[in-house]
Amino acid sequence: MRAAALLLLAALAALPAPPGPHFAAVSLWGTPSSPIIPYPGMLEAPLTVQIVYGGPVTLYDVNVTLEPSWPLEPAPGQGPPSALLPQLSPGQRVELTGYFAVAPNATPGIYRQSVLISYVGPQGPGSSNLTVGVPVIGRADLVASAYWTEPPVVYAGSRAVAVHAVIVNYGDAPAVNASVALVAPEGAAVLGQSNYTFGAVPPGRELNLTFLLELPAPEGESPLAPGQPYPEPLNATPELVISYGGVRESVPVAVDELPAAHFAALQQGEASAAAGSTCQVSVELLNVGGAEAKFVTVSALPSDVLTVHVPTSTNPVEALYMFNESLGDVQPGGAGNVTFVVDVNPGAPAGTYYMGLLITWLQPPTMQPMAQVVEVPVRVTAPFSILDGWAPEYVAAAVIAVLVVLAAVGAMRRRRAERR
Repeated sequence: MRAAALLLLAALAALPAPPGPHFAAVSLWGTPSSPIIPYPGMLEAPLTVQIVYGGPVTLYDVNVTLEPSWPLEPAPGQGPPSALLPQLSPGQRVELTGYFAVAPNATPGIYRQSVLISYVGPQGPGSSNLTVGVPVIGRADLVASAYWTEPPVVYAGSRAVAVHAVIVNYGDAPAVNASVALVAPEGAAVLGQSNYTFGAVPPGRELNLTFLLELPAPEGESPLAPGQPYPEPLNATPELVISYGGVRESVPVAVDELPAAHFAALQQGEASAAAGSTCQVSVELLNVGGAEAKFVTVSALPSDVLTVHVPTSTNPVEALYMFNESLGDVQPGGAGNVTFVVDVNPGAPAGTYYMGLLITWLQPPTMQPMAQVVEVPVRVTAPFSILDGWAPEYVAAAVIAVLVVLAAVGAMRRRRAERR
């Protein structure tokens, strides 16, 4: 008997154990009718996890809970999604829905999340730890598709240039927490807005941005005219910095300056005039720059003290020519002479005043309009007087003497009138 009992126990132990509960799970962002492409940095969006019970027996007091982990971030105030079922039959489905954000530093991929299931079955209480894959497949791709400067060619002496950029999201997901900035090189500065920020840039969206870059103007000694300063060509490379969702990319924007014309005013003798009179101002304009200037025009700029002399009989067209002179084309090292007849304000105190000359030209090879202002000194003296050079005490004595003489003459006239 004892041997038979042992054989029965061995046979029972050799029998396969009854299969336990079988579960399967899938996940979906959004809804079946309106799915969402998940992407790194996505804000709170609905995530549904569907659990299918495959049997083989009915379970009771079933508790199903989703335990999210990185890169999923539950919405503020939201606990783990869960469901409590008094009974779960084979083939029955359970859905868990919650709102989650995706960490911005996540990379596209499938992330395993845990689903904890507790139940009471024929054999008593039991539990299962199920994993479900949650996809993060979207990817933003912000790219500087085009960038250029305005003007397209920058010349030496330019103080500012506009940098235009076209940024496009070529990805299939929004670029969240996006920003585009222009970082100026050493010595330069961005005027106005230097950084544009965007909450999210949808796929296919095009951003047209403009930055204003102030350029330094280094000066050197002109090789064509020793002692004369001129602007040296500058090579600067600002950077477009594109940031979004933990990504940071830099795009260099080369700003290369070409040589340009530059003029120095060499005065031919000191201009001097008394207040209220007229004088000639003659200037030699020397191109000390490194490039030719074409169609050069010089215009006299009027001021409160100095203005171009225009006779009253002159018609407006002739007057215009009196304010402007043309020098044609001036090669590097070449010069041109201009002369203006200038009226001095009669009320101007004695001193040195400066007459502004506006020089305009077209700069090859792009024929870009250029301008420069030079100032020419004009010495203004006091109006001529017979008492010029007299000491103050002598002037006072002369005035008193004149008054005495006038008084005596008046007295003599009165006496003659009385005698008559």
